[in-house]
Amino acid sequence: MTTADAPERDAGEADVDLDLDAEDDALRKEAVGEPTSVRIGGKVVTFPHQKDWPHEASVFLGNGNSIAWAQRVLSEPDFKAFTAAKVRNYQLERIIEVVSANGGITPGKPSRRSRSSRSTARR
Repeated sequence: MTTADAPERDAGEADVDLDLDAEDDALRKEAVGEPTSVRIGGKVVTFPHQKDWPHEASVFLGNGNSIAWAQRVLSEPDFKAFTAAKVRNYQLERIIEVVSANGGITPGKPSRRSRSSRSTARR
């Protein structure tokens, strides 16, 4: 981008190498796919594309906190429908599988706890 193409800045603004405020719409269009719709308890719940989730939602899901995850990614009416449906673990697993597949992201396997060096037999 040339100086002529650069957006006008207020006199007090600092120069930055990346202005996410200015580029967000273009980035979103390029990076984020379509949401996934799931019928749960007779209602259709729309799960945003994974790349559109707040980072903390991914952390909550990775830690197995599906309620906090759902609160972060779903609209209020969708969250109410999701919790009212009392989704079972096998159903949640399938939802995550489909949302991940639609987002082109493969969910990782849960890590196995390694044995403590204290519990390892010495030779």
